[in-house]
Amino acid sequence: MKDNMSLYEVFKEVALNNPNIVAYTQDGNRITYDSLLKKIDEVSSSFSVLGVKKKDYVSVSLFNSLEIILVIYALNKLGAICNLINPLYSEEEFKYSLEQTKSKIIVLSSTSYEKIIRIKDNTNLDTIIKIEESNSISKLNKIKQILFNDITEQNDNLSISFNKFLGLSKQNKEEINIVKNDPAIVLYSGSSSEKLRGILLSNKNINSFVGNINITNNNDVVLNTMPIFGGFGIGFMHYIFANAIEGIYSDNKKEDETIIKYRPCIILLSPNILNNLLNSKKIKTKDLSFINKIICMGDFLSKDETKKANNFLYEHNSNALIDNMYGLNESTSGVTLTNSENDNLGSIGFPIENTKVKIFDNKTNKFLGTNKVGEICISGPTIMIGYLNDSELTNKKLVKHKEEIYLHTEDEGYIDEDGRLYFESKMNEVIVSNGYKIYKRHIEEIIMAHPYVEKCVIIGLPHPYKKEVVKAYIVLKKGLVLNSEIKTSIKTYCEKSIASYALPYAYGYRKEIPQNIRGKVSYEELINDKDEEI
Repeated sequence: MKDNMSLYEVFKEVALNNPNIVAYTQDGNRITYDSLLKKIDEVSSSFSVLGVKKKDYVSVSLFNSLEIILVIYALNKLGAICNLINPLYSEEEFKYSLEQTKSKIIVLSSTSYEKIIRIKDNTNLDTIIKIEESNSISKLNKIKQILFNDITEQNDNLSISFNKFLGLSKQNKEEINIVKNDPAIVLYSGSSSEKLRGILLSNKNINSFVGNINITNNNDVVLNTMPIFGGFGIGFMHYIFANAIEGIYSDNKKEDETIIKYRPCIILLSPNILNNLLNSKKIKTKDLSFINKIICMGDFLSKDETKKANNFLYEHNSNALIDNMYGLNESTSGVTLTNSENDNLGSIGFPIENTKVKIFDNKTNKFLGTNKVGEICISGPTIMIGYLNDSELTNKKLVKHKEEIYLHTEDEGYIDEDGRLYFESKMNEVIVSNGYKIYKRHIEEIIMAHPYVEKCVIIGLPHPYKKEVVKAYIVLKKGLVLNSEIKTSIKTYCEKSIASYALPYAYGYRKEIPQNIRGKVSYEELINDKDEEI
């Protein structure tokens, strides 16, 4: 793969050479590389008619679907930058993302629509392209007629149905100049300050990830369950297309049904989805001998969890063993990968090609030797351009060490004598719930902005399938007496201001936050607390 190619150019080259191979499968519907390329070009022409040009930011808030793939490559063809927003973000998080990019156009599903309508007057938006979540292909030979349902347009003077948007392509008569190694994608994650930060990735970043791994053979079929609005999801989406293989996506978290129906050779998933599969009644009695590889990413998988999954696969006639991949959005996608047949349990693998991983000691300002715990630092062609509109944080996280730029991850780990990386902990505590990273301090700051709240401390509580959920401990301002009106006010405020996956599962009200002998929050006492909850 050429580093100076755009994502679109890579896809186009593959599609022209493999026109009749199935590229995308979801919910019983399949589309070939040739048909997908034509549809991408049509969507790109429609964006061009709307005035989208090189270096423009266009926001996209969609779950895994054919539409998000079309939009990403269509914008890339124009040299525009695709601002990918999690549809579950709160209104404030949407507003922040739109402010950072000055987006005039957003493509979204009905999940995000009402949030955008409420904040649109405080943004630069002049066009909302709405896609109904029920939209899908029901028959391949009718794709042009029924790919996008017509929807009732709202009386907000901004909205347009995707069907009408697609029709704009007929007006486009201009040649489109394809760009190469320019900024391509914005992803989001918490930074060292634990607030939402835009991460700017280039075409080269994503193409380099694809070129640095090799997990498939000819004729493999891959189930990608990772959300495309995140690094792992978009990285592997492009990997699948760049290698002319078939990518499968599941609807409504029905991964078990998808696996049974399509028999994928390779499955890409998070620990949460893996746990769901292990407990699925639908898979319990099935033969899984068709599964050759499972790669788990997005969170750490313990030794016991890995053993449990490996035993499950063995009992279901699969020779596959679980591989772990470690990475961040700031590194585009994964940077280390285990080799299940030759790795120690508990490791998160060896660095992928053209990637260096070292352990840094912040006290001595030097890299450490083997088996010594410190900050994990990464160098290579997949490292982000930087944080959007934040040079100070970019300079803090991207540091030159002996002429090489390293990403300081704020994760702690160590490297053994064979070069395997092991994850120890996060330097800034993060709750991982249902695969989503939740930054404690960020949630605490939001809740403490409520006029009734003096102090808030967030902890993670164990959960049977989400792993952890958020609990908020709150101290009210002096003079206030806890009552139903206060409870309702705080809960309503949280529902508006915090993404749904990060909302407190429970609330505890205390007169004070307990401290340990060092004067710090006594999390142990809070975890065992039996105070009032709502």
